[in-house]
Amino acid sequence: MALVFAVTTAVGFASTNISGMNTGACMAARDRECRGRAGTFCREREAAVADSQVLDAAMASVGQVADPQTDAAIRLLAWGSRRMLRPTAEDFAMMRLILLALLPQIGGK
Repeated sequence: MALVFAVTTAVGFASTNISGMNTGACMAARDRECRGRAGTFCREREAAVADSQVLDAAMASVGQVADPQTDAAIRLLAWGSRRMLRPTAEDFAMMRLILLALLPQIGGK
């Protein structure tokens, strides 16, 4: 059970923290390019920062509604079982609840 809980947590971390583009990287690239001049590449970097900020805002609003950890775990389990298992978000929510309630009880002192 502890392994399932640890894997669920790892899937959640990976699904929410691994991305190809973020606002911080875009801002750093913009700052390097725009230092002392405002040329074509500077304007492109400024546009990338603006796009990244819009994307971050959209992801934050979706993140309030969706549970990326559960969605990623559902896809992973379906893929790993070659689509034989198709759990729902409620199934993972119940598993998480059981693990959160049970693990501290069997953990010992």
